[in-house]
Amino acid sequence: MPKKLQFQALPKLPADVWILGFGSLLMDLSSESLHALNPLYLVNILGAQVVVVGILEGTSDAVASVLRMCSGVLSDYLKRRKPLIVLGYSLSALSKPLFPMATSVSLIFFATVCDRVGKGIRSSHTFMAGAGFAFLGLLTYCLTVVSDRKAA
Repeated sequence: MPKKLQFQALPKLPADVWILGFGSLLMDLSSESLHALNPLYLVNILGAQVVVVGILEGTSDAVASVLRMCSGVLSDYLKRRKPLIVLGYSLSALSKPLFPMATSVSLIFFATVCDRVGKGIRSSHTFMAGAGFAFLGLLTYCLTVVSDRKAA
């Protein structure tokens, strides 16, 4: 007689993992929402050329990628992750109110770079802070894929 498959419940995750995971999900949701609307706002409202939008997006993504690597090395050197996670979330959160107040391409550029700097600083540490983030990171990734498809 074949054995029945038994599914074990997910291990209980610490409250810190859930709080940081859902905070990351909400921060990524707000970032992706803003960045999906950014090109439309820049071109249609502020009158920026498409080349400027490409330079802005490329520069901000490059900054995030470089800072992700540098902040990972820095946290290994300091042997502390929490201050860098707090700094990354703070920079991203403080940049959000700049988007609706922006009246020029340079302010949008500044806000986008600040948001991506925050993302670059916090990204490597958020997923290293615990194995429970794999599940919440998957949720964030799915949300990003869905929002990118809706923006296209």
